[in-house]
This record gives sequence, structure tokens and C-alpha cells, in this order.
Amino acid sequence: MRVARLVSVLIAAALVLSLGACGMQMHGDDPDASADELGSTTTTDSEDLADAGFEGLAFSDVGVYTSKSIGLTSLRVTVRGTVQNASAKGVASSSFPKLECDGIGYVAEIGTQQLAPGESCEFTYGVECRVDEEHQSYEWSFSEGEGIPCQGLEDVPQRIDEQTRAYASEMVEAKRATESDEAKQNRRDAEEKHRATTCFVSWGGELYHENPTCPGLEGDRNLEEMTIGKAIDGGYAPCELCTY
Repeated sequence: MRVARLVSVLIAAALVLSLGACGMQMHGDDPDASADELGSTTTTDSEDLADAGFEGLAFSDVGVYTSKSIGLTSLRVTVRGTVQNASAKGVASSSFPKLECDGIGYVAEIGTQQLAPGESCEFTYGVECRVDEEHQSYEWSFSEGEGIPCQGLEDVPQRIDEQTRAYASEMVEAKRATESDEAKQNRRDAEEKHRATTCFVSWGGELYHENPTCPGLEGDRNLEEMTIGKAIDGGYAPCELCTY
């Protein structure tokens, strides 16, 4: 009996020890699993931050707008959008990149003197370009503002160039048409003035003369006075000696 009891006690103690060890092992796995998961999240966050770790001026929603002046002599180029200061220090408006047009820099208008870290605001560049036969295209670029990195403006110069070339071509053609119309009107005005000029014709003659003492009249004083327009309509031809 004593032996049987001793065996039972030993078996029970072994079961208790075995269950205790299993319980400690299960409790030890969860913290390890949680630590691995947190580490993975931290690593992923760090990688995301590294990918998006740009520090400088980030431009977005950048629009390019071109309009023609009334006089067909210039183009107004406007570039506007949103900019965020993704750096750790404030950026003065004077430190923004300049929009370069054939080497001339135009500053951005941001409505404030300085953009604080993390702050966003709207920006606008405005350039007036002369347009004529010799000025139909320009070199466009952005200067690096005070060594501050920028992103989001990479394709803007090309977009400006494409728009300004198209508009400039239209404006030059329109200006040519306008000048052609003016030339036609000037010719019409000159012709009307010429037709209203007084001339002289002789009885039985075939020419009209602007000078009543023209040698072609051979001293004839029996002249009729009329307008050149009336003489032309009457079948008279201009005298080559006195009529221009």
C-alpha cells in the first residue's frame, strides 16, 4: 500500500511539473511574437519615412496658365499651385526658386514672408513675355532657391514652353492678318484719295492730266475739269507725263 501511494504521489508531482513547464513556455512565446511584430512595423515605418524623407519645398497641384494680351504684343504666363515646407527650418519667400525666362528670374508670390516647417500655402509666378516675329519662344527653367531642394516643378518648364509656343504662333498669325487688313485699308484709302483728285481732259483727248500745263496737252486750254475717278469711269487713261 505504501509503495502504491508513493508511486501515485510521484506521478502526480510529475504531471504538475510538466503542466507548469508547458504554461511557462506558452507565456514566453507571446512577448517574443509581439516584439517581432512591433519591430517589423517600426522597420516598415522607417523605410516609408526614408522613401518619403524629402526635406525641402514640395510643390503640388501645379497649374500652368497662358493668356494673350489685348494688343497681341505679349503673353501672360502664370504658374500656381500649393507648396509645403518639408524641411526642419523656416524658408523665406526670397529663398524660393525663381522662374527663369531667358535668364531673367521671377520670384514666387506666397502671401507671407516666411513659410514655417510643415506649413503649406499657395504660390504664384507671373511672367509677361513679348511676342513678335523674332520672339516666339523662350528658355524656361527654375533656379535652385538658396540651395533648398525642391520637388514637383520638374516638368513645368516644358509645359510652359509648349503652351507659349502655341499661343505665340497664334498671336503672330493674328497680328499678320491684322497688319494685312490695315495694309488693304491703307491701299483703299489711298485709292479713294487718288480718285477724288482733280484732273483735266481735253476735248477729243483720251488721257487725263493732273497738271493743266502738261506738255502732253500741247498748249490746249480748252480743258474740262473733273475728278480722276470720273475720268477713269469715263474711259480716260492716265497721262504718263504728269499723272502718278
